Amino acid sequence: MQSFFTLLKAERVRGRVRWTRDAPMADMFDYIEQFYNTIRSHSMLGYISLVVFAKKAESAQLAATDPGARH
Repeated sequence: MQSFFTLLKAERVRGRVRWTRDAPMADMFDYIEQFYNTIRSHSMLGYISLVVFAKKAESAQLAATDPGARH
């Protein structure tokens, strides 16, 4: 978790001026949903994004629970 916040500070927070109270929260949400989860590769997941990892896990789960699947 510490590395996530280090990346967040380095990539999104440092050097930016915030004009409203809600702007940092909106920017953080944007960073997480549009970059961190969908694009950025994660070493603990075999250097794939969280979205790709989740899709692979879901496909594997469906294949394992599908009674018509061939083994």
